[in-house]
Amino acid sequence: MKKFIFGLIIFVCIVSLAFCLYEGKESKSVESQSEGPAKMISDNPALRHVANMVWQLGMTNSIDVEDDEALNTWQEQCEKAMLQYYDSIHPNEKISDFKKVEAVLDEVDVIIPVGRTTIDMINHSYMVYSVLMCKIGVYSKKVLQCDSTFKDEMRAWKELHGLLSNLCIGVIHSEWYGGSGCGPMMGAVRNNVLEVRVNDLRRIIQLEGGSDPATDEMITSKQDELYQAVERAFKTVDKEELYMSVKQSKEALPAALEKWIHTRGKYKGCTAVAIDDMKDAVNNTHSDQ
Repeated sequence: MKKFIFGLIIFVCIVSLAFCLYEGKESKSVESQSEGPAKMISDNPALRHVANMVWQLGMTNSIDVEDDEALNTWQEQCEKAMLQYYDSIHPNEKISDFKKVEAVLDEVDVIIPVGRTTIDMINHSYMVYSVLMCKIGVYSKKVLQCDSTFKDEMRAWKELHGLLSNLCIGVIHSEWYGGSGCGPMMGAVRNNVLEVRVNDLRRIIQLEGGSDPATDEMITSKQDELYQAVERAFKTVDKEELYMSVKQSKEALPAALEKWIHTRGKYKGCTAVAIDDMKDAVNNTHSDQ
């Protein structure tokens, strides 16, 4: 009888301990979700706050990327938070707001956790996506301050980006169809296309109103190379449910590209480089190169 009672006491203690451990784990999980992924990779509360604001675009469905007003509001809120963060760290530094925001975005970019699991890699791509979208907003605003006609270019890019992104994602989806790496690879390809834009805007800003020489023949040559890359990539799409969507993007791409080029008359050199970057983004969607 004594052995039974003793065993029962031991059993109750073990169950109670297990329950406490489970509750603690659940509490930490909820806390991590509420504070966002930055909580685990930075001891700086101010930077965590800024990072979570930036990552909100990719990590939640609360912002519609097709809604320009909602996207601009998010970018303005992020920019305000980044300026406050920078000024709190460097209160006496006299540089432009643009330089401050750019520096903080680079800092947020560095602390993005990679992870090893599929979900970690997908979350990583969402965070990178958010940073890239924020950079595009900041850089576009900077270019517009010097060139008000750039609004036409931005509208043309939005159409071109949609087609190029859809094509690249469709190709990589076909390449990795059904595999555990499909989600992370699609996210990486989407970000590759956005990086084309970020680098293009950065080059335009660095011109500082200077000349950007390039011949029409050079741009045409880069266009032909891009179209050849698109054709090679399209030939790798062997999934019926993806074929028509990729085909439609491929067929609409030349007209959208010509329209975009037409809006960039004073940035011919940057245009040639950007088209070359587009070609590289397309080539990176498949192994058959």
